[in-house]
Amino acid sequence: MGTMGPMEPHNIRKIEYVREVDESRCLKFMTYNIRVGAGIENPFTSIRNLPSSREKLERIALAIKSVDPDVIALQEVRGIHQATFLAKTLNLNYAYSSHGRRG
Repeated sequence: MGTMGPMEPHNIRKIEYVREVDESRCLKFMTYNIRVGAGIENPFTSIRNLPSSREKLERIALAIKSVDPDVIALQEVRGIHQATFLAKTLNLNYAYSSHGRRG
């Protein structure tokens, strides 16, 4: 049997690198685990036992605003009231969904 040489790729596009980006045509995505609005205190405490406050939610809103994202995905939001507060504070539209709890 003969040996085969390297196979040529078929239907593969050459990668084109963009050297300049037009930021007006880009979307900025952000994901943020807000830990039920409790901040970074008590990192080993269950989220069920973490207190949230308006002040902490305002700080979270400032952090989000500093990034200025087009799309935000929040995790560990404690109820629709926190999502509503952040959306109104940041003047954003929002959709809220909860996975619920068992047991």
